[in-house]
Amino acid sequence: MAYRPLTYHWVRLRAVAHPTEVVERVAQAVRAVVGDPELAIEDTVLETHHGLEQHVLEAVVERSRGVRDLLARLFGIPGALERFRAELERRTDEDGLFFARLDKQEAFAGRLVLTDGEDCVQLRLKMEAYPSGREAAIRDLGRLLESGKP
Repeated sequence: MAYRPLTYHWVRLRAVAHPTEVVERVAQAVRAVVGDPELAIEDTVLETHHGLEQHVLEAVVERSRGVRDLLARLFGIPGALERFRAELERRTDEDGLFFARLDKQEAFAGRLVLTDGEDCVQLRLKMEAYPSGREAAIRDLGRLLESGKP
C-alpha cells in the first residue's frame, strides 16, 4: 500500500455550562483547550427539567494548522499517547470519529488533563480516511498515534 499523508477534516469541541456555572468561564475552558483566545463558540441555550438555563457551547477547528496544533497539545499531555493507543478501538465510533474528554475545571486553569468524567470538554476528531469508515479510521489513527506527530 502506498504511503498517504495523514489529513484531517475537523476537531469539534463541546462543553456544557450548567445552571450553577458562569458561561464565559466554560467558554474560556474550551478556548484554553484549543489555545486560541479568539475561538468562535456557538452557544445553544436549553431549559433544564427544573426550568433553569443550561448552555451547550460548541466550537469547530477546521483549518489543518489549527487541528495539528490542537493535536500536538493533546499528545503533549503526559501519558496521553499511550492511553490513546491502548484505547483506540473504544475511542473510535462507527463513523470513524475519535473521542477524548478533557477536565473542564483544569482546562479553565490552563492545564490539559484527560478525564473519563462527565464535567468535561468533549473533543471529536474526524480524519480523512479512505475508504471512509471505522476500519480505515482506526488504521490512520493508529498511524497518527504511533508517530505522535500530527
